[in-house]
Amino acid sequence: MSQKSWIESTFTKRECVYFVPVSKELHRCVPGCQICQKLLRCHCGHLARQHGGIGVGQGAQLLDRSQGEGEISEPEEWSVEKNTVEQPTDAYGVLNFQGGSHSYRAKYVRLSHTSQPELVLQLLLREWQMELPKMVISVHGGVQNFRLHPRIKQVVGKGLVRAAASTGAWILTDGLNTGVAKHVGDTLKEHSSQSSRKLCTIGIAPWGVIENREDLIGRDVVAPYQTLLAPLSKLDVLNSMHSHFLLVDDGTVGRHGAEVSLRRELERHVNLQRIHARIGQGVPVVALILEGGPNVILTMLEYLQESPPVPVVVCEGTGRAADILAHVYKQTEEGGHLPDGVETEVIATIKKTFSLSRSDAAHLFQTLIECMKYKDVISVFSVESEENQDIDVAILRAWLKGTNTSLFDQLALTLAWNRADIAKNHVFGSGQRLLVSSLEQVLLDALAMDRVEFVKLLVENGVSMHRFLTVARLEELYNTKQPAASNTLFHLVRDVKKRRLSLNYKITLIDVGLVIEHLMGGTFRCTYTRKWFRVLYNDLQGNGRRTSRNSFRVRSQRREIQETFCVQAERKKRSRHNQFIKTAQPYKRKDGECAEQFERKGRVAPVGSTDTEKGRFRYPFSELLVWAVLMKRQKMSLFLWQYGEEAMAKALVACKLCRAMAVAAKTSTVVDDTADELKECSNEFGMLAVDLLEQAYREDETMAMKLLTYELKNWSSSTCLKLAVSSRLRPLVAHTCTQMLLSDMWMGQLNMRKNSWYKVILSILIPPAILFLEFKSKAEMAHIPQTATDHQMFMEDSEHKVLNPLDHIEMDVFKEAGLAYAVKAEHEPEIHIRPKRLPVTRKFYAFYHAPIVKFWFNTMAYLGFLMLYSYVVLVNVTPLGTPQEWIVNQPTSHPYKKTVTHRNTLIKEIFISLMLLSEAGKISQKVKVWFSDYFNITDSLAIVTFFVGFGLRCGPDANGHFAGRLLYCLNIVFWYVRLLDILAVNQKAGPYVMMIAKMVANMFYIVVIMGLVLVSFGVPRLAILYPEKEPSWTLLRDVVFQPYWMMYGEVYAYEIDVCAHDSVVQELCHDGSWLTPFLQAVYLFVQYIIMVNLLIAVFNNVYVNVESMSNLVWKYQRYHFVMAYHEKPVLPPPLISFNHLISLCCYWPRRRKGKQAHGPKLFLSDEDQRKLHDFEERCVQTYFRDKDEQFHSSNEQRIKVTSQRVESMCVQLKDVGSRVGFVKRTLQALDVQIGHLQDLSALTVDTVKALAAQQASGDGHVHQQLALHLSNAKRPDVEPGSDWRSRGPSLGAPLQHSCALSSQIIQVDDPSSVSNPEERTVVASEPGTTWTVSSTGLRWRGQTSHGNADHAGSLPRVYPPPERFHTPSQLSPEQDIQPQTVERNNLLRLSQSIPFTPVAPRGDLVTVYRLEESSPGTLSHSMSSWAQQGCSARLEFLSKEEMGGSLRRAVKALCTWSESLVLTPGRLYIVKSFQPEVVELWREVYQQETVLRLCLMEIQRQRAAQKLASSFHKVKPKSVPHSPRFLEVLLLYSHAAEEWFTLEECIVGEFRKFNNNNGDEIVPSSLLEESMLAFSHWSYEYTRGELLVLDLQGVGETLTDPSVIKSGEKGSSDLVFGPANLGDKAMRSYRAKHHCSSCCRELGLADIKRNSYTPHRVEMGQDRQPGGLKRVNDPKERILGSSQETGALG
Repeated sequence: MSQKSWIESTFTKRECVYFVPVSKELHRCVPGCQICQKLLRCHCGHLARQHGGIGVGQGAQLLDRSQGEGEISEPEEWSVEKNTVEQPTDAYGVLNFQGGSHSYRAKYVRLSHTSQPELVLQLLLREWQMELPKMVISVHGGVQNFRLHPRIKQVVGKGLVRAAASTGAWILTDGLNTGVAKHVGDTLKEHSSQSSRKLCTIGIAPWGVIENREDLIGRDVVAPYQTLLAPLSKLDVLNSMHSHFLLVDDGTVGRHGAEVSLRRELERHVNLQRIHARIGQGVPVVALILEGGPNVILTMLEYLQESPPVPVVVCEGTGRAADILAHVYKQTEEGGHLPDGVETEVIATIKKTFSLSRSDAAHLFQTLIECMKYKDVISVFSVESEENQDIDVAILRAWLKGTNTSLFDQLALTLAWNRADIAKNHVFGSGQRLLVSSLEQVLLDALAMDRVEFVKLLVENGVSMHRFLTVARLEELYNTKQPAASNTLFHLVRDVKKRRLSLNYKITLIDVGLVIEHLMGGTFRCTYTRKWFRVLYNDLQGNGRRTSRNSFRVRSQRREIQETFCVQAERKKRSRHNQFIKTAQPYKRKDGECAEQFERKGRVAPVGSTDTEKGRFRYPFSELLVWAVLMKRQKMSLFLWQYGEEAMAKALVACKLCRAMAVAAKTSTVVDDTADELKECSNEFGMLAVDLLEQAYREDETMAMKLLTYELKNWSSSTCLKLAVSSRLRPLVAHTCTQMLLSDMWMGQLNMRKNSWYKVILSILIPPAILFLEFKSKAEMAHIPQTATDHQMFMEDSEHKVLNPLDHIEMDVFKEAGLAYAVKAEHEPEIHIRPKRLPVTRKFYAFYHAPIVKFWFNTMAYLGFLMLYSYVVLVNVTPLGTPQEWIVNQPTSHPYKKTVTHRNTLIKEIFISLMLLSEAGKISQKVKVWFSDYFNITDSLAIVTFFVGFGLRCGPDANGHFAGRLLYCLNIVFWYVRLLDILAVNQKAGPYVMMIAKMVANMFYIVVIMGLVLVSFGVPRLAILYPEKEPSWTLLRDVVFQPYWMMYGEVYAYEIDVCAHDSVVQELCHDGSWLTPFLQAVYLFVQYIIMVNLLIAVFNNVYVNVESMSNLVWKYQRYHFVMAYHEKPVLPPPLISFNHLISLCCYWPRRRKGKQAHGPKLFLSDEDQRKLHDFEERCVQTYFRDKDEQFHSSNEQRIKVTSQRVESMCVQLKDVGSRVGFVKRTLQALDVQIGHLQDLSALTVDTVKALAAQQASGDGHVHQQLALHLSNAKRPDVEPGSDWRSRGPSLGAPLQHSCALSSQIIQVDDPSSVSNPEERTVVASEPGTTWTVSSTGLRWRGQTSHGNADHAGSLPRVYPPPERFHTPSQLSPEQDIQPQTVERNNLLRLSQSIPFTPVAPRGDLVTVYRLEESSPGTLSHSMSSWAQQGCSARLEFLSKEEMGGSLRRAVKALCTWSESLVLTPGRLYIVKSFQPEVVELWREVYQQETVLRLCLMEIQRQRAAQKLASSFHKVKPKSVPHSPRFLEVLLLYSHAAEEWFTLEECIVGEFRKFNNNNGDEIVPSSLLEESMLAFSHWSYEYTRGELLVLDLQGVGETLTDPSVIKSGEKGSSDLVFGPANLGDKAMRSYRAKHHCSSCCRELGLADIKRNSYTPHRVEMGQDRQPGGLKRVNDPKERILGSSQETGALG
């Protein structure tokens, strides 16, 4: 059934079908009025015009009939069950929220309030594809909008999102965009982006209160929903941050409550579901209370009265109901009693908070008391609590605290939540102990559920992996249910077993072993596939399918294996301690020793052990690591790698497995990212292995080398180095430690570093030279791997030697004696023992078994073989003899016999290599491994072709002899190519050999394409030129022969155009021969231009890639060379036959004894292996510690921590800011109240004094006259004899002479009756007259009946007119007491409450001088003079960046303060100074005040240009619209720098330059540019050639830094207008370069080139002393020569 049909057939809606009016009033219109009928409202909430159903008209008619009869009938009772009907739902689909920056979507359905909860849950899980929650958080609170404190909202929001994201919880709300649901939505919007998983927030809302619900009607639609609410609407919109909506319909409109029952039923039903398939706990439900009204307290009581009770978390500080609940919770004592007085306080708070009556508040208080009976189930969360926990922890702890579950169930629940922190702090931290079996079960569940943190927690709390992991549990883990798409292991098992498996197939460990062998490749043998493990596995499984005979045979084999191991161990111990057997008692084997030896053979405890140890693994972490890798659980595998032994081996195995799985996934037909993910996992494990090797190498080089080559019994007796090579982990093989080890292995026992090849060749040719070579000692050979034969020989040599008394003896009976001797030896002086020299035989053995010697020996022999073979091929030898001659293997000098002997030895070598391959495994696996080498394949082909040719040569046919010789000629190619393998040993030539191999491999597809192009041209060409060809095999050759050679430039020109007149092949001319040139042109273009260049590009790319990593690749390939010659026999062919014969003789005895050779390894004792494992574990710990430190010290982590701290500090600062604001407001209010109290106290004291004085002076008028006299004498504003009362009150009136008012005058009203709490009303004795006392003083309010505002003034005239009081004709001074007292208090308080903090202006202090004018209005006729008094100012230099050119430099400055407004504060200015070299040059002219003189000249030059511009502005016609305006330049002295500068205003805009001081000018393109250039011409004409203003530059008409050129300046001694004045030279240049424009003509200026002025000049040079002019002008000549500048600053 489809989703659409299932929802419609399952869920229903409710509609009211019988109209029952709500109104009980009489119908005020005529009966039957249609308008009034439509305004009637039914009990369901619909108006009559909106109501559907058949009962509308009947109900209206009934109401009209009753009104027409004048009777008021009781309307019938409305109920949901009676007046509504169920119909299939018509609203479900997807909501598309509109109106936001991001479009949110949510699924929704309209359903009846009586829907069954199991169907609703089925809708959520099956139809909407939601996951079953691990927890349900039901949020309750206020329905109306309320405000949350920002910090509380942030903490609660982040904790709620974290709780839902970490546990996979559902959040249930009412789904509306008001109240608590709105706050939840805001929280999700702010913090859900931090969570990687989508949060499930379900809104269960009543259908009748939803705004725009008509837009939701539709079946399986995408409904656009507008979240904007109508202004006067009483309905609510849905919150857009919810993911699902259940819209509950009970047939009503505008009423809440329909969703409550369905929500509770759904929560109960979800609670009955199992939280996980492996855990029997139900889904926990927790209620969260935020704010809320009385209904929230009632809802909380319902939760607490459930069976079992539902835990409730109350968020304190959110307001109303939540705060009341938290307060009562804290006040409740044991037994549910409250302290005395709390009940009244709480009832008053309830009454005030909810606006309830006394009885309702008392009833709600009783509800609170009922809730407190379940105090153990209630948790209060406070942001200010000392525990400083998050709300997610509070929610999870609430359920653990509120339920009576066992400790194991709580641990299982935290496991389902994936909250290891809760388990660590609140389960393991409770002090109770769990059973070991319970912990093991939780560990099994944690592994199956991929809970890494829980596995770590359980391991750290003492769970033993050796006890935990058994065969049964490991097999259970391998059969953990996974999605079909990611179940890679199942597909691998199916591929290995090569048959179809059912989905319920149970994977066994034997299947896993086959998969591991398939992935590891080579001859790797997994423990799970060995015979002894199969026996153990069958015994553990209780497999009774074996017959008694088979069972007897298996038991016999197992017993023989055990006895064999026991006998070998006993013989080894007996031989090792042979010298002690005579004096000591016979060594007796302990009971169970055979079982122990059997256990050491594999990774699983033997069957014969006890039941508790039966089927357990020796290295459990290694087994679990392989399980995690095969199950594609990368985080778990990385965690398991950190624990246990053999860390490097585990990393390499995981790297190989992931790489092989990636290859398998890549070859699969399913296209996904699995291969890339597995490749990344492989690289990650590979880097772990490399980093671990680097760490070990830094700590101990020797131990690191041992880690690479010691025998791994747990991993098919391999080594870490072999695993790295099989994993193609080049960085580890190319590591310095590995290369040092390979170098030591390459040299063998020879100790030579320089000229090794020379010494080796000399020793091979002259064997006695071996005695003079240096060999390594036993200690130096301790880390170098050996073959099993060499190791056995070494052990036998050690056993024949006399043991040193200080050697360690492992027998228990001699342990005490050895310790005593060792203690005695500690006190003796150290004796240096001279290392013993190797015997001669041992030297020869060590020399010839060194790989470097084997290499040179074989190379020399191979070169001799090639020379002999080349002789056989090149020379015409005599025919061969009979085959019987070759049966007898006699030495002969015949070349053929020597070559055949070499081939026979090679065949023997191949056979022996297959039999004695360094890996254990099946023959098929060995053959596959052997043929994986490229040169082994070429050797096989060479041998096969040779023997074919040899067979032809042995035949009687002469043609066969020739064919055999041809095969020899081709066969010798293979043997010459074999020399590349020898060249690959060299570090320089090796990478080139690899490049060739790589290029050949990459060339294949391009060659195929080139072949297709070649054939596509060769076939039509041959068919056109030779249409009458007969069928033969030569057609194939003819098709490709000539087209192939065309690629190399041989185009066969005579066949291009066969029909030409001079063609030599006219017979090939046919009707279609004209096509061949065209086809050949296209072919050569495609083949020669495109394909060949593409091939060259590919080769170039290969070369670049290999060249960049050539050193790495060569080091990786070096391992194969070293291993190949390490395992090669000593003698080269043909003498190698003796080695093979000896190897075959020794092979079968070793096979029967179980001592097969498995390549070079480092054979360690158990004690040495334990030490090596300890060293490796220390390296792992150090590596992770360093990595952790590096992570915490990384920039990203520091930025993250800093951002978190900044965020926390911002929250705290906001909190502190709000508190400071609150404190300020409180202090201000307190200050106002204190001031008010101070006023009242002062007024009271003065009044009491006045009353006392009045009582004391009541005898007569004498005291009043005296007081009046004294008062007037002390008041300067009152003349003697005048009436001071007309002047009003004064602050100077003495208080001690004032008289009090009558006791009948003042009456203070009740403060509570005044609207302003800061004012108090003082009523005078006269009716309608009032005073107001406030914190600001005593104010007159006039008559209360009239309210005259004219008398409401403030101090000092604060009293009413004298006639308003019933006093004597003359007002007594005592009546002036009140305003004086208030004024005094206010002034005293004012003087203490205004702080003054002076702020100094920024910048440097400078003095500014202005060039003043006598007539500023007429600048051209004004006289200039310098101001003698400067004005101070402060300038702040904005930046160090300087502007300028060859003469001056400038910097921007901001004016911060100025005296007399000489500068404008806040405006930017330009400060200019001269370059140091300019100053030094002019110092020869002005020995004193050089800088000042230069600044004065610059200012004078600018002022001269200003005056000329002023005259130009007056005389220019209107047709010249633009006139220059030069800035004013000021003289500035800096007190900080003690130097003079010039200062001018900074102009902003596009800076343009019109001409320079050398006469060069721009080509004008606008009227502005013409006007500026015309001004220069006008200045020359106006001054009759004496002055010329050049170097015009600036922004628009505002110019700065002009150059005023003065004629005759070169001969003048005044040197006016500064260093930019170039004199007559500039004028001549200007006259030559200037071009008049239209503005020049408008000004009436003549052509400057035709007009040369000779104005009168005062020749002063003749009056000077001889040579004086030269002295003055020499520096200027140098300045003028170096100042051909283009601007004032440059």
